[in-house]
Amino acid sequence: MIPKSSKRAAMNLVKSLIAVATIALASGSSTAATYDVALTGNGNAKSASISSVLTTTGTFQDTYNFTGISGAFTVNSVLSTLMGSAGHDIDFTSITLNGQPLTLTAATLLGNPDGREMATFGDAAFNGSLTLVVNGVFTAGVGSATPVGTYSGTINVTAVPEPQSYAMFAAGILLLAWFSRRRPSR
Repeated sequence: MIPKSSKRAAMNLVKSLIAVATIALASGSSTAATYDVALTGNGNAKSASISSVLTTTGTFQDTYNFTGISGAFTVNSVLSTLMGSAGHDIDFTSITLNGQPLTLTAATLLGNPDGREMATFGDAAFNGSLTLVVNGVFTAGVGSATPVGTYSGTINVTAVPEPQSYAMFAAGILLLAWFSRRRPSR
């Protein structure tokens, strides 16, 4: 015969497991993706467009590793979501660029207080690699058979001249000034 306290403990364990499973099913699944994105452009200015199409409800994390840059550079960026007419909604929870957070703002759209979300990052200096990490939650509209949510954005990178470039520029200006003063007047 099994003691009542053991039966009660087993029942409590079963109830806890059912509760955890219910919460996991209700919250949807979790997805993660990593993308390598080439920055393109002319001279010192480069940019890239990014976008993600989400088809699985739940939490997500997208990581973008940008290539085609080296040395010192400044970056600005903007990302945005737009709630679809079917009620699909993406909520950004955090977005970081090399560990620095982007500023998140929301606007009401179709009665949803955060139906349109934006993440912005003003000019900031970096050196080396560049990684953008987007975390959020995708929720499908009621009665939707095929949930689809999207966000998109642009990242702009401008190379910062090395100190040696400034030194060479200054030396050139000084040489021009010196030659212009030494030139005999006619």
